[in-house]
Amino acid sequence: MAFARSTGWASRLPPKLQADLLDVARLRVVSEGTWLYGIDDPPGGIFGIVSGCLAAEVAYSGIAPQTLLLVHPGTWSGAGPVAGLEARIAGFYAKRPAEVLFIEVSDFRRVAEEHPEAWRHLSLLVLENLGQVIGLAQDLMVRNGRQRLRAIVARLAGLHAELVPGPPTVYATQAEVADIANLSRSVVSRFLQEMERDGILRLGWGAIEILNSQRLKQGTVTLG
Repeated sequence: MAFARSTGWASRLPPKLQADLLDVARLRVVSEGTWLYGIDDPPGGIFGIVSGCLAAEVAYSGIAPQTLLLVHPGTWSGAGPVAGLEARIAGFYAKRPAEVLFIEVSDFRRVAEEHPEAWRHLSLLVLENLGQVIGLAQDLMVRNGRQRLRAIVARLAGLHAELVPGPPTVYATQAEVADIANLSRSVVSRFLQEMERDGILRLGWGAIEILNSQRLKQGTVTLG
């Protein structure tokens, strides 16, 4: 629990609320490829990532489910059902082995009976996560393909996270990165190889390790 007390949404809660919520939180260890939950799954609670990397999958406007973001330690999500949604609107699965704290709906609501301000902090969590989506939308509006890819790689690697992973790594295939960046796979492959030759990153099997975060971000337009 020490990590949650010092990093991410839970670290900004009032001390007594923080203590009571973390007291009902349960730690789960999930293996690579394991789904925490999927789109349209029944309601469940919120979760916070302690270690590892999760992928967020969404599906809107009739489009097939697609990976949208990679989320890293310190990130909390899943507030919708706690606020009253009857089904999950996003899915999360482990890209790497991960440790995750879960707070079930009933436990959160029970704590909120003693701490009405919990609902305001839940709203702030929603706004924090909305900020990530807005940042991704800004990245995708970059017209120059190289700059857009750099911005997407920086975001997927967690370079805008409260706690930047070390070493920052994009746990995704080049095909997945291409889909997120809305670029062809051949173009993404060429741009990534250029950045590898420049010493900015190292390409691996299903992973892109960032070697020089500053140089990567210098080639982007949006840094928020």
